[in-house]
Amino acid sequence: GVVACSDSVAPSAPSSDASPPTGDSETANQTGASDEVFVEVEKRPECGGVRALADHIQYPDLAHEAGIEGRVFVQFVVDENGDVTDPTVTKGVHEALDAAALSAVKKLECKPGQVRGEPVKVRMALPVTFRLDGGADESNDDAAPSSATPAPDSGGRLFEKAGIQVVRVLMNEEGDLLLDDEPVDESALTDAVRQRITKDAARAALLHADGAPTDRVDAVEARLRALDLQKVYVQKVE
Repeated sequence: GVVACSDSVAPSAPSSDASPPTGDSETANQTGASDEVFVEVEKRPECGGVRALADHIQYPDLAHEAGIEGRVFVQFVVDENGDVTDPTVTKGVHEALDAAALSAVKKLECKPGQVRGEPVKVRMALPVTFRLDGGADESNDDAAPSSATPAPDSGGRLFEKAGIQVVRVLMNEEGDLLLDDEPVDESALTDAVRQRITKDAARAALLHADGAPTDRVDAVEARLRALDLQKVYVQKVE
């Protein structure tokens, strides 16, 4: 798989476990041998290993600041020329992580797989795991990142202080909202935030993409500031 720790990733070499357990071959088109797509071959494609994928992938800033992590599964075909074709996300986490994983896989340069010494098309799959690195100052690896306090950790992210609840609102470039990783309409945001507040010391963090509509950012900020919160932070992320 591929692990993204903070802003870097480290993939392991592909193994047979990464391929769908669907027999010896899969025929995409019966018109000719060149259209046959294999899932088990004598020599698997080679796509550069750790360094190759690490050169093409970064933890998206928007997801990084919002504390979004998880595993994205990408399936693709390496053709007879070693080109990556038909890459698709078969199981995603969040649109930002899905896009980052998909983009990195598309850029891989591979040596084609072989059957009886001849290059063939091979279907492959890679799990790409994005995991936030808490940094040296965290008490454990599971601490949740937040933009609710002004001091960043060693990785550049902002973390909650002990005893303070932080409700995160994430806005993408289109102005769509996520509240703690769940889609929410702006009209329902106030009630949704109130339902999540469980502590007296509660803050809100609005993290918006660089290209998010300014009027939408202002409107959401106004809704958050109208709530009885200890503090509201608004931060733009790339």
